[in-house]
Amino acid sequence: MDLRKYAVIASVAILLLFVTSSSGETDFTMSKGVGDANRDGKVNILDIYFLMNYIYGNPPGPAPVPLLAGDADLDGNVDLRDMLTLIHTVFTAPIVGEIIRHSGCLSYAKDNVDFEHDYCLPDGITYSYNGTDVLNIKHTNAGFNCCPIIHATISRSQQQITIEEYETYEHGEPCTCLCLFDVEYQVTGLPPGVYTLVIMGLYLNEEEYLTATINLVENPVGEYTVPRYLYPWCLY
Repeated sequence: MDLRKYAVIASVAILLLFVTSSSGETDFTMSKGVGDANRDGKVNILDIYFLMNYIYGNPPGPAPVPLLAGDADLDGNVDLRDMLTLIHTVFTAPIVGEIIRHSGCLSYAKDNVDFEHDYCLPDGITYSYNGTDVLNIKHTNAGFNCCPIIHATISRSQQQITIEEYETYEHGEPCTCLCLFDVEYQVTGLPPGVYTLVIMGLYLNEEEYLTATINLVENPVGEYTVPRYLYPWCLY
């Protein structure tokens, strides 16, 4: 018995169990059919299992046809490194995120706020997920300068999605006031799973960033709010 072989199989199986339970998976495209080991026109978890059976099966499973369809890391061989490359591709592939629209400077005359008693508005998000790969996020009451050009950088690191908001100014200089805006984002290429969403808002310290756990499998639609007790969320 080749104990090393079975140790590798066990390790990969545990890794697959972990990533499938925590992040989900979807289909991806790699150049020239590379990585599509089972030749079904898709690159997904089935190709990982196909390679594991081919490399470590007893007896070995069928080979990719052509063989180099399983050469995910393009080194001329089909081996464990290709399985690990596919795991990285399927479960941690980069996302694409963008601002799709935003409001103008919002009035404080919100329908649900009585300013005889309430002087602060919450910071929050609402989100919806299509079940496969597209997440829409609305950041409500986001703090910006009164006359900004609104930008954001959106990234994913394993199970964390980070939106870093920033601003530039049409005439090079900011206005002398702050304002609240609603900003809508769309993230594509995101597999189902449980994620930590961090919005790095302006005029906040790091410990004040809006941070929420979103379960896109069990709760594809949801919202999260936090109170704010500083300008521009509050009027004093």
